[in-house]
Amino acid sequence: MAGNKYTKVNSSGDLEEQAALQSSSGAGDAGSIVALDAGGLISTTMLPSSGARTMTASEAIAAGDMINVHDSSGAKVRLADCSNGRRAHGFATEAISNAASGVVNIGDGINSDKSSLTIGAEYFLTTAGGITTTPPTTATHLLQPVGVAVSATELQVILKNAIKRA
Repeated sequence: MAGNKYTKVNSSGDLEEQAALQSSSGAGDAGSIVALDAGGLISTTMLPSSGARTMTASEAIAAGDMINVHDSSGAKVRLADCSNGRRAHGFATEAISNAASGVVNIGDGINSDKSSLTIGAEYFLTTAGGITTTPPTTATHLLQPVGVAVSATELQVILKNAIKRA
């Protein structure tokens, strides 16, 4: 269902029709009028995560990657990785270039930057910020449950303690 429309004054001073947004793709939608989605709710893409904060990355991070917070001349984020002891502390809500600042979610929340998830499946941290339904079994790797898929594109992040495999 399309959102309601309203009139606005364009740059030429004329009135034109504009559709209200039912989802947001980020900062480019700043200042737009919000419409409820087909379920009568505001899209979660328009709401901040409770743990959202801006942090500097110490390597390139893609939107949706699981992140690890570490100290490198101050708090920074990098890719969480089960193979090198970097437990997941949250996830990136946008792509962040190396040495750039970007928004991450620390703690639990909805990670809507995923694809091809199996609804209802539990996911575990794997390498390079990734997730898998197969728990790691390699000695010295971390076994960390990170959430459950609530749709094919959304992971309900529920961070649990990591266990180092023997």
